Amino acid sequence: MDTHLTSYNFPKGNPGPFDITFKGNYFAKADGYSNLGRKYSDFSVKSLSENIPMGYKSIIICYRLAIIEQGEIITSWNYTGKIKNDEYSGMFHLSTLSPVNRYIPEWDRTISTLSIYKPDATNANLDASTWSDYTKCKQYAIDLSEASTNKFLLSVILETHSWH
Repeated sequence: MDTHLTSYNFPKGNPGPFDITFKGNYFAKADGYSNLGRKYSDFSVKSLSENIPMGYKSIIICYRLAIIEQGEIITSWNYTGKIKNDEYSGMFHLSTLSPVNRYIPEWDRTISTLSIYKPDATNANLDASTWSDYTKCKQYAIDLSEASTNKFLLSVILETHSWH
């Protein structure tokens, strides 16, 4: 069962993205997670507007591909839908069940985040947490999870929205 409390309680009544029994794989991530949805259309701009307050953030609509824990893929799914012609669509994103601390050199400070940034990332923008290579992204998650008690979520990005 998913023990993660979502930041955005929609679609109503559904669990968060770390629940491995739910039969739906779509979710939104901004500064927290939405619940899982069974359909891409659960995350229309109208639905996002009704459930995620505007603010200085990006929203990514994702489809989960794998949950990784203690160096193992504990479950995985395949995405066979369409990919939009969006800057980040079709790229991959890693995130965690519980926040992790990450030092951001350009800001000269440590942040608490659900996103996993690439090893060479110097900032916390979306480029720093998106991967074009699925295999490298997956292996990075496996390597990190071997030394962690956290769960990792590997997803494909379907679309993004600047939300301000």
